[in-house]
Amino acid sequence: MVIFSTAGNEKKCAVGTQQIAEIKKRGVESMSELQQKAVQLISGLSDDNISFLIEVIQRLMPQETDTTALYPEQESTAIQAFQRLDAARPEVKRYLPDDFDPEKELEEARAERYGSFD
Repeated sequence: MVIFSTAGNEKKCAVGTQQIAEIKKRGVESMSELQQKAVQLISGLSDDNISFLIEVIQRLMPQETDTTALYPEQESTAIQAFQRLDAARPEVKRYLPDDFDPEKELEEARAERYGSFD
């Protein structure tokens, strides 16, 4: 028994040498000799062993955990937002005093809010 997965739908079916030949003849998918041997070996496994094999294969396959690969439109929006923010820096600096020190401001705000640790 072999499990074919297409667009998230798993289908179980027994595939033998004759079915492989039919698949090749129809041109649905060309299979190498190694792939044919794998299908033949899998067809002799129990459902439990096939489930285990699928889990092993999924662990070996690289997964797309990067959200930009899953949601490319969010990456583009985030990049555009960053570019707008970066472009606004010179204008924002116009409203700050010339001697503005962000590190000093942060230190004073922390001391005011949390007190001194000395």
